[in-house]
Amino acid sequence: MRYRRNEGFRIEFNSPVNATFQIKRSDNHDQSLDDEKGKIFIHDMSLKGAKLSTSTPAQLKNIGDRIKIHFTLNEETFSLEGILYGKEK
Repeated sequence: MRYRRNEGFRIEFNSPVNATFQIKRSDNHDQSLDDEKGKIFIHDMSLKGAKLSTSTPAQLKNIGDRIKIHFTLNEETFSLEGILYGKEK
C-alpha cells in the first residue's frame, strides 16, 4: 500500500484488491429494479471514494447507480456502499 500525500487519506494498493460488487438499479420511486453482481478490483481508496475496475465494464455503465462492494484487507472483511459518479474510457 502506498499513501498519496497530495490527497487526504488516499491509499493506493501495490496490486489491486479483489472484491465483489452488487449494483442496485432504481426507478424514479427508488424501488430496486434489478441487482447485478460481479467481481471488481480496487486500485485505490479514500474517505470519499475509490478507483475500481472490472473485466466486464458494461456492468458499471450507469452514473448514479448504487453500488455495494465487499472485500478483505488484513483478514478483516469490509462492506461499503456508494454511488457511481464517473468512469474512464
